[in-house]
Formats: sequence, C-alpha cells, structure tokens
Amino acid sequence: MLFRLVLASIAMLIVYFLSLMVIGQTNTTLTPEEASRAMRALPLVAMINALVLSYLAHALVWAALANVLVRMMKAKRWETSLAVGLTFAALLSSAIGLFPNPYMPRMVRQAHFFELLSSMLVFGGIAGWVIHGTEG
Repeated sequence: MLFRLVLASIAMLIVYFLSLMVIGQTNTTLTPEEASRAMRALPLVAMINALVLSYLAHALVWAALANVLVRMMKAKRWETSLAVGLTFAALLSSAIGLFPNPYMPRMVRQAHFFELLSSMLVFGGIAGWVIHGTEG
C-alpha cells in the first residue's frame, strides 16, 4: 500500500511540473497594475517551487485523499479512477479559477483554472488507478 501511495505521489509531481511547462506557454497580456500584483507574489512562488520536498509532501496528502476515496468506493477500477479524477478537478479548479479575486488577474486566474482542471483530472485518474490495485 505504501508503495502505491509513493507511486501516486511521484505521478503528481510529474503531472504538476508538466502542467507548469504548459501554463508557462500561455500568452497573457497584463496591465501594469496586474503585473505589479503578480510580481509581488513572485518571490513566494519561486521559494515554494524551489522546495521539491514540500511538493512531495503535498502529493502524499493528495494520494492519501485518493486512497480514502478509492477505499470508500465499491466500483470497477476505471470508474473509481474517473471519480477520483473528477472529484479532485472539481475541488481545486472551481475554488481557484471560477471566482474573481484581488490577487490574480483574470487571464492568470483562467490559465490556472485550466491548468488545475487538467492536471488534477489526470493525477486523480492515475492515483485512483494505481491505488485501486486490482481489476474488479
């Protein structure tokens, strides 16, 4: 079981960094005020991105949540994987991307919405598949 949680956590790290590469390719035009707000948050983001171990802990928490969801469901492997992926995608992307906030300009918020939607859907599917273990 521990092996499966670690494997799911590593999958999250891979999905997360791949999605960062994709989000970095988006072409956003910010006003000077929006750029200023984004630059104020940049040192914190850079510090967090430098700490891969913190992301591994983050991934372990999400893998543990996936484990809880998988153990609660009495469904086939593909159904469980889809449910975990949809649950994670809905929880994270809707909370961050749907509602305006004073910290993220509209274009950045929309880009994060799609990044989180896709990456958490993929991660949740992989985690559900790995943790479920056996076909059935």
